[in-house]
Amino acid sequence: MNTGKAHLRVVTFSLLLSVSAPAIAADWDGETSTDWFDATNWVSNTVPPEGFPVYIDTVDPNPTIVSGGSTPSVRGITVGDHSTGMLTIENGGSVRSLYVEIGFIEGANGTVVVSGTDSLLDVTRHIGVGWSGTGALVIQDGGTVETTDSYLGSEEPAVGTVTVTGENSLWYHSGILYIGLYGKGIVSIEDGGSVVSQISTVGYDPNSDSKVTVTGANSTWINNGTLDVGAGLITVSDGGTLSSVDLSLGWSGTDSSGAVVVTDADSLLVAENLYVGDEGNGSLTIENGAEINTGLGQIGVSAGSHGTVLVTGSGSVWSSSGNVNVGQNGNGMMTIEAGGKVDSLTGRLGFLTGSEGTVTVSGENSAWTNTGSLYIAMYGNGTLTIEDGGSVSNYRGYMGFYSGSDSRVTVTGANSTWTNNDNLGVGLSGTALLSITDGASVSSIQGVIGSNPGSSGTVTIADEGSTWFSASTVHIGYAGAGILNIGAAAGETAVAPGTLDANTVQFGKDDPAENAFGTLVFNHTDANGDYEFASNMSSGDGVTAVIEHYSGFTLLTGDSSGFSHTTNILGGVLAIENMLGGVVNVMDGGTLGGSGAATGDVNFADGSIYLVNMDGSTQDHGLTVYGSASLDGMTRLTGDYASIVGMGQVAILTTKTPLSGQFDGVTASSVFLTPELSYDADGSGDDHVYVSIEQTTAFADVAVTSNQRSVGNALDTLLPGSPLYTAVALMDSAENARDAYDQLSGEIHASLQGAIVENSQNIVSAEVGGQAGLGRQ
Repeated sequence: MNTGKAHLRVVTFSLLLSVSAPAIAADWDGETSTDWFDATNWVSNTVPPEGFPVYIDTVDPNPTIVSGGSTPSVRGITVGDHSTGMLTIENGGSVRSLYVEIGFIEGANGTVVVSGTDSLLDVTRHIGVGWSGTGALVIQDGGTVETTDSYLGSEEPAVGTVTVTGENSLWYHSGILYIGLYGKGIVSIEDGGSVVSQISTVGYDPNSDSKVTVTGANSTWINNGTLDVGAGLITVSDGGTLSSVDLSLGWSGTDSSGAVVVTDADSLLVAENLYVGDEGNGSLTIENGAEINTGLGQIGVSAGSHGTVLVTGSGSVWSSSGNVNVGQNGNGMMTIEAGGKVDSLTGRLGFLTGSEGTVTVSGENSAWTNTGSLYIAMYGNGTLTIEDGGSVSNYRGYMGFYSGSDSRVTVTGANSTWTNNDNLGVGLSGTALLSITDGASVSSIQGVIGSNPGSSGTVTIADEGSTWFSASTVHIGYAGAGILNIGAAAGETAVAPGTLDANTVQFGKDDPAENAFGTLVFNHTDANGDYEFASNMSSGDGVTAVIEHYSGFTLLTGDSSGFSHTTNILGGVLAIENMLGGVVNVMDGGTLGGSGAATGDVNFADGSIYLVNMDGSTQDHGLTVYGSASLDGMTRLTGDYASIVGMGQVAILTTKTPLSGQFDGVTASSVFLTPELSYDADGSGDDHVYVSIEQTTAFADVAVTSNQRSVGNALDTLLPGSPLYTAVALMDSAENARDAYDQLSGEIHASLQGAIVENSQNIVSAEVGGQAGLGRQ
């Protein structure tokens, strides 16, 4: 912040106004020539002696030129006092004066040109370019102007213009430089020209609308103190360089609007401290391969301020050796796009209470790299979006760091990445939401969702290819409230699932934590049993932990025997393929399946489904329940249950404690086969649910044509277990079976009949075996 600067400068300006002109002065009339040293060119017919003020207020018949020779030294020079005046210092000429005023009165027009090597304008106190009128200062071809202070566009509607052009051309200040005080200031530093200043302002008044251009190789503006851009624009282009100890954009009140644009390869901005949107509105653009180097960077510094940074284009880089704070006290926004890059020590979004910090990293090769940690919402609000192949990396990632903070991170699109080289905390003490979608990826060593008491963290992983990779454990509700959504959140429309690639998921922490809540939600659209959740799950004491399944077909393949809380299956299919602890409640509309073990209790509600996938063998299938099993709802068979036709009872559920209740029945999709359940529930603690399969409809019974009936009769001679028998027996409708019969007629039918004649028990020949999949259309 720049508290106190404005007061200091108003005092300086008031001292400038207090300089009064003496009674005796020298006036130029240029009657004879352009030569300063020709006495006939002065109204008094005397070359101005030392200590006299000089007024150059005409170019007719001749303007004023100092060219080599002796050096005039006067009290002051006014060029364009009431009318039009011009002073040229050239060919090694030099002029010394206490002050210089160019374009003094409104309507006046003054021009000073300092041209050539060793040509010098040496001003002890100040230069005013466009005091109330229009003034121009041109320093060219190696000329030099030295002064303490300079004022361009001092009073409205004055316009002051300075051009520093050519190698070794120099404008040097030992004091203060105002480019647009209450009027308008315009500065062009070009073709190798240089400006050196100590404390500078571009656009002091909010209506100043002043501009500075630093353009061309070796063109430089070196400001050794603070450079404030209040209501103006600085453009650094085509290899130019601007450097300042402090650079503040939008500093002079909430109505100010200061901007800097650094554009083109080899263009450079250097600042030890950068403030974008200090008190008012500030913007910084880095584009077309330009570069800036800073220490501390703050965007949206004061309450009510607005700061915007855009880094765009391949080769465009902001390198910060210090912290980059987006939203310090005010509103800050940073966009990195089209291959632009930002490198910083530590990043902070929404730093202090009431602040808003927003960062977007968009496009292939666009990157924000932090060697330290990244904080998205410390005390305020922070939003980070990584999209379309952009990337962000840091040591640790913190979302919602302090209580009351609100953090939002979205990582979306193929090749979009957020890399945390250590831990990622989603909701440290505040509120946080992380969304990983559309093929994006997030990585960390460890993840914590809902870290400290009172915190709230939510992570959503949705869409194919979206991944959160954690090298160790992901904690859900460590001591706060944590939610992990696979697909969509509860109550929302299901979407395709993303992947959590973590060895372990732990709900709560090892020691008790009061008011810790951890929720894992499955609400996705994978209906084929292809989605695998492979993490080993466990839960600590003192946490309220729940797994909720709403939609999709999920395979639990990790060892989750250490999960001791509740799983509610409200919709979709959850298949236990390894072990799951705690209580499993299969609700109305929910389906439980798998071939693993439930180490706790399993409760089937009315309207629930128990799904058993058969593999054609007579070995035990389905789940093993080590707790109690309370049965209701229906059993549904899938897979190859045709191969066990007539082979008696096959166990599809095993309990290690006494079984209670029975299923309402069993369904299978076959039009030919009928399953039947039976129970071994003698109270011994090793109870079973069995299924037996019989063919209750002959293959020929569904035929409607003679060809179909002929094929059906042939199929009825097959024994269960042959590929063709299985393929036809598992058909779910008579219509599909008849379609298959039609395909099996003709030459295939003839081959089938020949095979039957030869050996009815070995019916599957090479020719007909290729038709085994016909029934699964």
